[in-house]
Amino acid sequence: MEVANLCDTPVDFDEKNYPRTFREVHGFGMASVKNFADKYKVYVDFSQESGVFKVIMYWLS
Repeated sequence: MEVANLCDTPVDFDEKNYPRTFREVHGFGMASVKNFADKYKVYVDFSQESGVFKVIMYWLS
């Protein structure tokens, strides 16, 4: 599954390539994505290029 959205603000990625935020009340959506990926054995790839933020999910089984 692939989802793309316009985003001209640079995104900071952590060591596992997940987007991260330093704002106190943000990041709950990424925690949900991580939990979903762990539970259903999904590989998630996040990227940002040319003003587009993209999430691609690959089911491993």
